[in-house]
Amino acid sequence: ILSAVSSKKYVSCHVGHTVTLYFFATLFKCCRSLRVGREPVADSGGENKMNAVIYTRDNNEFEALKEMVVKACGPDSVSRAELSGHKIYRVVYDIVIVTLDGAEGMEVALEYTMRFPGTRVIWISNDPYFAAMALRNHIYDFVTRPFDESWLEHSIREAVRQIRIEKQGA
Repeated sequence: ILSAVSSKKYVSCHVGHTVTLYFFATLFKCCRSLRVGREPVADSGGENKMNAVIYTRDNNEFEALKEMVVKACGPDSVSRAELSGHKIYRVVYDIVIVTLDGAEGMEVALEYTMRFPGTRVIWISNDPYFAAMALRNHIYDFVTRPFDESWLEHSIREAVRQIRIEKQGA
């Protein structure tokens, strides 16, 4: 039986054990991260090619971001995430750009970071208070709106450079 020493919050499991919420959340994160090696990888068409996905609702924003990613990664490297209901996180991308605001953006950014630690997640939000959340959860880059396009382009290029170095070393 596990008991909490420093926490006053408890949750009871169906078998009667008492587990701290912190322990339960930590255990849940660890169990989910064990699946990383079994996830399918998006077909990037070769060892040096990259693949990216963009989560956005705005068509103009998608086209602008796609242009930035294509400049850094090459043609046919960008796809748009389906946003009609439940999000499916089965494919490993090299770069994920999330431009969804609020809790929805946070959910997508954190989910990719937890499931696929090697993925570079760039989170664009109009709420600067999410920066601390991004930092604590090892989001690759957090950009607030309005943003400088040159900064975002630099962030994408740097992510691509790091991924290529990792792929060459593997």
